Amino acid sequence: MGFPTNAANGEKIYYTSQYLKKKDSRTPTVYGFHFSAGSFQETPVDTYVPKDNTGNAVDYSQGVVRINNVLWSSITGQDIYKNSNARLVRSTGVTAGGTSPKGKGERFRWPHGSEDLYYETTTDYLWCLTEHPLSSAKGKSHQDRIVFGVKLSTY
Repeated sequence: MGFPTNAANGEKIYYTSQYLKKKDSRTPTVYGFHFSAGSFQETPVDTYVPKDNTGNAVDYSQGVVRINNVLWSSITGQDIYKNSNARLVRSTGVTAGGTSPKGKGERFRWPHGSEDLYYETTTDYLWCLTEHPLSSAKGKSHQDRIVFGVKLSTY
């Protein structure tokens, strides 16, 4: 689940994405749940269909965060590091209330196994957690987890 983003009226919106594969019959959607006064609100849930660099919906989404009018998605489309196609996808043109982006998104190289995203406004850092069961050396029973941050203004 993506961390809160302040809405215009001061409430927070928690974003979550669906990890769907291309072969799935549903369209991958991002949902924004409004949170105010210590609880989730009964207002309609915001829904978005983020766009990939092909103009199609973003498949394999592991984490999402909305910053202003941009949806950022972390995607990992296979279970091994070799030839990883993990990416950070930027979909622009998103507006409050669920207007999905138009046109094509833009992809950036991103560490394999990336999941949740969090944006820290005071430092302009986009933080990400990676988690992957097959990243450890053979015979190990643990998962590798890494937290890293990147200066968002460089993207």
